[in-house]
Formats: sequence, structure tokens, C-alpha cells
Amino acid sequence: MKKRLAVIYDTSYLMADRFTDVQKLVECMVLYTCHIYPGEILSEELKKGHQNFAAEGWKVHSRKKNTDPKTRRVRSYTYYYWRFGESFFQIDNFIPSEVCKEIANHFSSAEKEQIARRARKFVASLLEQGVREIELHTLAKPHVSGHPLGADSPTDQLILGYAISLVNSNYDFVIIASEDGGILFDAIQLALAGHPVFCLNKERHTKLEEQLHIVLGDDSVTTTAR
Repeated sequence: MKKRLAVIYDTSYLMADRFTDVQKLVECMVLYTCHIYPGEILSEELKKGHQNFAAEGWKVHSRKKNTDPKTRRVRSYTYYYWRFGESFFQIDNFIPSEVCKEIANHFSSAEKEQIARRARKFVASLLEQGVREIELHTLAKPHVSGHPLGADSPTDQLILGYAISLVNSNYDFVIIASEDGGILFDAIQLALAGHPVFCLNKERHTKLEEQLHIVLGDDSVTTTAR
């Protein structure tokens, strides 16, 4: 049975210099991963594994270097495989109407107009795919942590409140796509308190993979070769 996962997009994520379609990211991350260590000859078993992936329609989505933080030397390479149409999750994406309004407000800024147009185009493509546009103020109560580092805008607090309501209903995991430091801080506190809420930004893709494997338990497949 697939796990239920919700994705909530925040303005700061969509207005960043670069962002990723979270659904596609999740579908790639939770499939097969293979760790290859430099300077070592690939075993016949691992070579066979690569061939089997290709024969079954799996493709290499990306390769990531894992470096030693002190020496900056490459310690290993991680390959992510994916196959179209397969996922361990039932993924529901949510676009708050409050976020759409905030994006529209950026059109008056010469510096942010181009980014705002790209963000609106992406939102439009999601809505065409059946993604729900929601009005947060009618669905959730704001989550106000009261911490000086926590979320301070009304929309951000509503996003956090909606995430809590989703995990308290029937969702196994909620991803908030946000570059906002306040949302990140509060999401970490919620996770520490036992709520399966994760804040995704451009620096935390690897952390997301770790969390998804935890949510999946033994349902996912990871192969590691040394």
C-alpha cells in the first residue's frame, strides 16, 4: 500500500533562483540508489545490477559526489535511478491561493518580475495537472511557535498549521517546499516533536531522501556496494 505524502509550496521556494518540481524529485529519490566508491573495481554483482536496472527500464537520473568535508576529496558517488510512472507514494500537491497572490505582487518589482513569471508558469502547469489550489485561512489555524527564529508572516504560519492538520488526518508525511528560515526552524521543531513534517529547500535534497526512506521502512530498495 502506498504511503500518502502531501507537498505544500511556499512563495519563497517558487521565487528562488532555482527550484525543483517536488513530485518528480520524490519519485526519483525513493527508488533505487547505488553508491560507488572511487578506486575500487566494480564487483560482478554490481555490474549485473546496473544491467538489470537498464533491462527493466530504469535510467540514471543523476549522479552526486560525496566529498570529505575536511579534505574535499571525493569519497563516493551516489547514482539515482528512476522509472517513469512508478512511485512508492500517493502524492498530493497543494498550492495556497495566498501564495499565488504573493507571487502576483512581485510583478511590480523590476528585479523579481522575470522570476515571478516563471513561478506563475510553474503553478499554472501544476493546476493543469489537477493540483488543488487551496485557501489556507478556511482550512487551517496558524501555527505560532512564538520563537524569535520561527515563522512570522501570516501565510507562513498558516502553511505550518495546514501541514499539522494534514499529518493529524491521514497523511504519512508532509513536505513544505520553502526557502524561508522561519518555516525551516518551525518544521524542524515539529519533526523533533514527532510530527512527520519536512521543510525542503535547495540545500536539503539529500536530507529528504533520508527521511523518505525512514517513512517507507522496508518498502524501498537501496543497494550499496563497497
